[in-house]
Amino acid sequence: MKRFTHGLWRRALSTGICAAIVGAGLAVHAQEGVPAAAAPKVSAEQLQQLLADLDSESFDLREAAAEKLAQMGPEAVDVLARGIVSESAEVAWRSGASLERIALTGDEKTLARITHVLDNLSAKGKPGLRTMAAEMHVRQKH
Repeated sequence: MKRFTHGLWRRALSTGICAAIVGAGLAVHAQEGVPAAAAPKVSAEQLQQLLADLDSESFDLREAAAEKLAQMGPEAVDVLARGIVSESAEVAWRSGASLERIALTGDEKTLARITHVLDNLSAKGKPGLRTMAAEMHVRQKH
């Protein structure tokens, strides 16, 4: 399900996610220090299905998948990292938003892991993610 052209996707990802980080940081600021809720273990197949559901034709299914992935916390970081570089703008945006939620509600170790993943993806040709990682690094220091 392609909603944007590839070039438009890159601009939306690099500017939209960075803006969302700043806005969500203000909204979640009151929750800082509160660990993410413990989520039940899920299989790799279930994680892959949730990632695929981020690109569903059904808005409700996309919303539910994004929520479940965000609630899984650190367990979902790797699959969301694959999603953030997806050709689908919807998957990339929702993966980035879920990673952001995990980073903002998780502990320092989780935030460090996510920023490390984003730095690695940035070094592999996704420069917009470097800005996202830098914003998270700033948050980590505060």
